[in-house]
Amino acid sequence: MLVLNVVLRRASATRKVLKLAKGYFNARRKVFRVAKQAVTKAAPVRYIGRKQRKRSSVRVDRAHQRRARMYGMSYSRFMNAC
Repeated sequence: MLVLNVVLRRASATRKVLKLAKGYFNARRKVFRVAKQAVTKAAPVRYIGRKQRKRSSVRVDRAHQRRARMYGMSYSRFMNAC
């Protein structure tokens, strides 16, 4: 029973890593060893990218709000008019 649990755990971990490696090129997506390295190295970059995306969207929203105020309307009316 113990061996079966270990095998199942390892298989699910392998599937998880290979799923995260989708979109990579050649062995980085197909070979577990290489995919694991690629996913591990990409993790901090993915985290940073999520923060940057939020930052840029906030900047765009503030620009829209300023533009709406220039035309003398609220932001919600400005967005609904578009």
